[in-house]
Amino acid sequence: MTPASKYFKLGWKLRSKKATLEEETLNELKEAFDLFDTGHNNAIDSRELKAVMKAFGLDVKKEDVRNALKSIGKDVTDTIVFDEFVKIMAPRIVH
Repeated sequence: MTPASKYFKLGWKLRSKKATLEEETLNELKEAFDLFDTGHNNAIDSRELKAVMKAFGLDVKKEDVRNALKSIGKDVTDTIVFDEFVKIMAPRIVH
């Protein structure tokens, strides 16, 4: 099983922006973040963000990644840390 395919099997679904994240969900997000942090520098770039979003079953295009980064005040040349990753992913997933 490839690392990404593990997340396809987790049963993640699109969700509304309202619900809060449980500890288990945060742990799974952290595990995914660390898995796709290929530089092992506690940050991911836009390419890695797109890959992890796809691994969670989200149908994302470059423009979706650009908009997600813009929503937290970043652009595609910036990297994001875990807290910013959670801000991007939380409205998009549910376990």
